[in-house]
Order: sequence, then C-alpha cells, then structure tokens
Amino acid sequence: MLRFDDSTVDEGDQARAVVYANPIRAGRPVVLQMRSAGMWRTVRMSQFDRHGRATFTITPDLGEDTYRAVARRYRGAAPNLSEAETLTATDVTPPPAPYDLVAVPGDGTVQLSWSRVVPADFARHEVWMRTADTTWSLVSVTESDNVEITLLQNDVTYWFTITSVDTNGNVSDMADEVAATPTAPARTPSSMIDRPPRG
Repeated sequence: MLRFDDSTVDEGDQARAVVYANPIRAGRPVVLQMRSAGMWRTVRMSQFDRHGRATFTITPDLGEDTYRAVARRYRGAAPNLSEAETLTATDVTPPPAPYDLVAVPGDGTVQLSWSRVVPADFARHEVWMRTADTTWSLVSVTESDNVEITLLQNDVTYWFTITSVDTNGNVSDMADEVAATPTAPARTPSSMIDRPPRG
C-alpha cells in the first residue's frame, strides 16, 4: 500500500510517501515510480524495514502526477504493485506586480494606465482605491492595462493601486500607489460669452 502524507503540496516543498508490504521481509527492495509519457519511471529506491515499511521523500514537479510503489521479489515474497496514487504540486508563485501606474483626473473620473509583465498563467488585474478617510477597496477588475474609474466626487483626492492575479489565485505585490483629484471643468463667465451684435 502506498500513501502520501499529503496529496497536495506547495510548489518546491517535499512530499513524504509511506509504503507498507506483507509478508514482512526486512531489507526487501522497493521502488517508487511515476507515470510519465505513458510509462512508469523509477524515481526513488529503498528497502522495507523490519516493520514492513519504507519511506520516500520527493520534491514533485508543478502540476499533478501519478505514482505507484513496486515491491521486488525477495526471500520467497512475490513482486507486488501498489494502487496508483496522485500527488499535486500547486503553484504558489505570484505574478509580477504592475508598475509605472499613471492616474489622469477628469470630471468625476480618473483614467488609470500602467505597465506590466504578463506571465502565461495571468488571469486579471484588480484595481484598488482609497481616500484619506477610507481603507483600500476593490473598485474594478480587468484584463487590460488601463481602466476608467467613474462616479467619483470632484475635488476629493483618491489614491489608486493595482495588483496582478494568476489562474491559481496568487496575488502580486501592489503597484506603487498614485493619487488624483477629479475636478469639474472651469466654467466660462457669462460676461465673456460672445454675443451677437445688436442692430
């Protein structure tokens, strides 16, 4: 019997597998094999102890792989295969943070644009906003490198930042925040408006 302590581990972490065999034969060879390209490939070798147990420690590749244990013929004990077990290494690496964030205020709006590095597992950007009196809140989600935030109050300063999120839910660091203050367009005094000549 093959059993992993955890069927899912973080990328780069080690996984421990325990194999039990009966009849017990101390010193009996056993190998751990991984399914690859339609074939079983031996990745570790060990021996059973006097309790009929063997352990393996591996660092799995990113993604899902299938393993089995094969107990070799030894002192009258016939070869034996375990059932296949699946081990998954999950991606815990966040995407690069957006950079060069620019905010251009308008009338009740702020236009945001930024630079970015887009990894293969990119999912979306999250746009965060706060004021002097509020904490960060999510105001928009986009796959683009620009967005317009609307329905803002004029003459109030808003701060913005952006994060990147990948398909595994890993979130980047926040981009350096920027501030912008929406402003209504200047009104032209009525005395300066051109009037048609009289007469």
